[in-house]
Amino acid sequence: IQRRQLLQCLPGLLLLRTGAALGALNQRSYQGVLRYARGSKDNGRENFSVTVQPNGLRTMRAHCEIDDAQLMRDVTITLDADWLPLVAFVQLTIAGKFVGATWYNFSDDEAVAEGITAGEGRISQSFPLREPIDAFGTHPIHGDAWNLVRLRRNGGQTITKPRFSSSAQQNGASGPALLRIPENHIAYSLVGPATVTVPAGTFDTTHFTMTVVPRKKVNQIWAFGDDCIPARMTTSDDRSYELLELSGDPLYR
Repeated sequence: IQRRQLLQCLPGLLLLRTGAALGALNQRSYQGVLRYARGSKDNGRENFSVTVQPNGLRTMRAHCEIDDAQLMRDVTITLDADWLPLVAFVQLTIAGKFVGATWYNFSDDEAVAEGITAGEGRISQSFPLREPIDAFGTHPIHGDAWNLVRLRRNGGQTITKPRFSSSAQQNGASGPALLRIPENHIAYSLVGPATVTVPAGTFDTTHFTMTVVPRKKVNQIWAFGDDCIPARMTTSDDRSYELLELSGDPLYR
């Protein structure tokens, strides 16, 4: 075997040897599919997968398609064991054309975004923080359902704290950038327990609302389990979302 061929093989051989020594990965994972609808008509889909490491590190990968906007969104976001955002990536295309792609990093004292968009070219943003942010809106429905964690942490009291988002548009079709959402712009309120039946099954959920205050738009969300998986979501502008499939190892408690 030639020296060049040997060098090309070495990384794979080392990886196999390391994998054999360390054993299989020990993360928990689950996958699902959400149906998007506008009125009574299908309007898109969301395929998501989530991995949770033994130390609580949690990563969601979501592929979202919104038919009436011709929007395709790919999102990866990682949270720490306390459900606080660490890093994220968002890429958008509309009608098959590239709109933008941006990487995000969140530390205790700074929120950073580096990306490129069709409209603005290279973007670089940084916001100083007084404390770690407790949420970052990337617009998948599963990400919206994760706000139930914030309500549980807040003892069920309404949350109106400032937060960040990747887009100012309701469907997340702009940017992606790093936008600070002011206090009292979005309000999260707990409604209570509810049993919900969707194509994926029947689930004991917690019902809560996410209200965009200036637009008076109310989103009703039913999520379940320790993983805060969305069973159903409806909006005051006649859009709805429901869980079609769920597999893997989600926590139902």
